[in-house]
Amino acid sequence: MRSKYVIAVFVIGTLFVLSAMPSSAQLEWQEQKSETGRWTQRTLKAISFIDDGVTGWAIGASGEVLYTANSGAVWTPQTPGLTSNDLHGLDMFDATHGWTVGREGFVGVTTDGVNWAIQDSAREHAFFQLRDVDFVDTMEGWIVGDCKESQGVHKFNGTLIHTTDGGITWEKQYAILTDDFNAIFMENNMVGWISADSGAILHTEDGGESWVNQTTGITRHLHDIFFISPTKGWSVGTAGNILATDDGGMSWTKQESGSSLQLYAVKFKDENNGIVVGERGTVLVTDNGGSTWTPEASGTGEGLHDIFMGQSISFITGDAGLILTRGGPTVSSFPTDLVPVITTIIVLGIVPLAVLRRINRERV
Repeated sequence: MRSKYVIAVFVIGTLFVLSAMPSSAQLEWQEQKSETGRWTQRTLKAISFIDDGVTGWAIGASGEVLYTANSGAVWTPQTPGLTSNDLHGLDMFDATHGWTVGREGFVGVTTDGVNWAIQDSAREHAFFQLRDVDFVDTMEGWIVGDCKESQGVHKFNGTLIHTTDGGITWEKQYAILTDDFNAIFMENNMVGWISADSGAILHTEDGGESWVNQTTGITRHLHDIFFISPTKGWSVGTAGNILATDDGGMSWTKQESGSSLQLYAVKFKDENNGIVVGERGTVLVTDNGGSTWTPEASGTGEGLHDIFMGQSISFITGDAGLILTRGGPTVSSFPTDLVPVITTIIVLGIVPLAVLRRINRERV
């Protein structure tokens, strides 16, 4: 009888521990949400963390700003009512300093990581849609966005403004291209790149005083650009286009994505490991710098707009408040730190029974 009890305890305990431990599926993309659903129903266009996926912010439609201090286990709204404009770009430089940009020249700033204020000074030079922002320290940064149209035709250069005082004042810089500017990546306060709607990539080596047009070989939208070093970078856009450079953009080559869909964002955590996301739930990953790209199941057909890629935790934001994570907590996450405790309890229950069984056998 006791032997049957021991076996039952062992089997049940083993199954319990195994079911609690992360499976391969749990290491793939999972949605972050509360017990009642998504943290918001508004499209989230950008996400930014100041550490390896612990403290972060996400922004999006109708002025949505969300904040997490626990890797997304809980997302809370910040400063409701700051603006009703859609927000498109976000850059958190540290735990207290950050900027977000959006429609009608909107620029929001935080200096404590909690409260946000409007920086109206930017509207002097930019009243159109602002799409991206990048700061190299708490004082100096750049914003890019759309150009002015006349009867549906681009007539002016894309929006490009620059600050050296944290956004108290902004000055206009000139990149001679009558096109919308979608993304900016500044390697430092001198070297940077802009990706544009016409398939152009612009490059500066003097802090934006002058920009040169780099040859990409394509003429369709480039939505995002990212560099892991001063020489190695990627840009993604329409029709599944992924471009890569090993020489700072002096030459760009097309990588085979295997997709014909819009690709909206690209991030790398080192020179080999990267993620690209796009429309219809598209997620592509590489572990060889983009020599090959492999599709991954995202579990959604919604548009995916931005990525944070940390060393151990990654996040993706998308339509209708979607937040995906790989390695982060979810509503159904099991507290794996309890596994050793549960295992110990099971062992302590089994061993005495086994010893007692042996003693009884020796008595017989």
